[in-house]
Amino acid sequence: MKQLLGLYIFVSFVVTGYSIFTTSERDSFGKDHFTEGLMWPVGLFNYVFEPEIDGGSYDSLVESLSELLESRDTDHDRYLGAIAANQVLLHAYVESDPNLTKPEVKKLVDLSRMDKFASLITVKEQVKQSVAERLDGLDFDGLILAGQNAFSKTMKISESRPLYATAEDCVDGLIRAYREELGPDSLIRYDQLQEFNEKCGLPREEW
Repeated sequence: MKQLLGLYIFVSFVVTGYSIFTTSERDSFGKDHFTEGLMWPVGLFNYVFEPEIDGGSYDSLVESLSELLESRDTDHDRYLGAIAANQVLLHAYVESDPNLTKPEVKKLVDLSRMDKFASLITVKEQVKQSVAERLDGLDFDGLILAGQNAFSKTMKISESRPLYATAEDCVDGLIRAYREELGPDSLIRYDQLQEFNEKCGLPREEW
């Protein structure tokens, strides 16, 4: 019995040290390394018998994802898992709507850092099915990796999206920027307006 207790204490110290030295500063917020060390038997059990996401349907996806997150030992892990799932949802959502502009995508990226992200957007059936297929069969580590990959792809899509939905919005944006720089009462010359039109893809106006 003493040998088992000694082994438990020894492994707890090893796991605690490993957690401290392998966790980046960004991911260390809210992570209790000491508790993780003490709970290593639970972590080992979860590693061997960890549940997987069932993407057979969107309902089964939501249910199995909740079970997967609840199986984690710490709130930190549960948060990371929820955000990873959000990133996969965000990627599918942005990919399905080519009309989203770069600022709109950026706003969605910010919202995706909230664990209730799915309730803040309207998720179409096509997007639900896509997310279910992408997450089907993943364990926790697979979910985290899928989230990281999805985030990178979303940012690449964002770079290819226009700043404005229409050319007229583009001109209005340039006018606002012009007046923010020179003052709200600044007059815009005709040739300046023509330049704005050209930048935004509108034809030059002829007198």
